[in-house]
Amino acid sequence: DARSGAQNWVYENDVPALSLRGTSSPLIIDNFVIAAMANGTVVSIATDNGTLRWEERVAIPTGRSEIERLVDIDGDVLINDAGLVLVTSYQGYLSAIDAVTGQTRWRTEASSHVGTGFGFGNIYLADEQGKVTAYRSGQEAQVWSNESLLRRRLSTPHGFNNYLAVGDFEGYIHLLSQIDGRIMARTRVDNDGVRGRMVSRGNTLYVYGNSGTLAALRVR
Repeated sequence: DARSGAQNWVYENDVPALSLRGTSSPLIIDNFVIAAMANGTVVSIATDNGTLRWEERVAIPTGRSEIERLVDIDGDVLINDAGLVLVTSYQGYLSAIDAVTGQTRWRTEASSHVGTGFGFGNIYLADEQGKVTAYRSGQEAQVWSNESLLRRRLSTPHGFNNYLAVGDFEGYIHLLSQIDGRIMARTRVDNDGVRGRMVSRGNTLYVYGNSGTLAALRVR
């Protein structure tokens, strides 16, 4: 309760014996909170009483070892203009889920521990290998992909203006064209790397680096 601080309800979910470090931030849509779990499921819960509205599994653990069975969803949950909830699991899928019904509209194989971005009618994914891919928002059709940033441990993509920004483990911010994925520019903002989600306003991109550096980058 916002006034008294008392706990109104709690939702518990089975946690695997081994999971990736980090958690996904929940998303509030109207009177429901949508959260992604370490076991590869996404749930929609009523904010007033904790009633489960729907639960959708977006990744199924496979393999013998605990590492092979990792299917965490650690990237933040997003919703696009079409009302689709976007989540990506580790060793699983990029999934687009109907926010009302919980049904998966489409999915494509992917592995990532960071969230997705969107812009220009596209959904953007930076996978575990460092490949950046653009998908058409309403379907799984691939628009373009860029493999020039492989093994750079990319951050969550962020679309603004005509560009798609991604950070990497060396602290570089790479600006890609949202049209065809070409790298247009890059600059270094933090020697310890960039993991956090970027935000923008107008022509300015705000980046918070791993060492505590806050940078404002203006595109001209």
